[in-house]
Amino acid sequence: MENRPESLLCDYVIAAGRHELLTVRDEPSRTYGVLIRHPDGSTRTLRERVPSRRNARRWAMHYRHKALLEDPDRTPGLKSTR
Repeated sequence: MENRPESLLCDYVIAAGRHELLTVRDEPSRTYGVLIRHPDGSTRTLRERVPSRRNARRWAMHYRHKALLEDPDRTPGLKSTR
């Protein structure tokens, strides 16, 4: 596996620990991928072929928002939109 430089898009903390959402550039296709790094250090691809870093950040922020709403130990001020 090649060593690809990662850039932090955002992070969030829930009961399970701190999660980081990262982006990596795919040079052949000139697109970006969004990865998640779990508290145990494992990394998983969430989305591939995002056309720009800006869109990757937007997608990551939405993913973060959903993860925070689904956390059973979330702060009382956050309401679910369902």
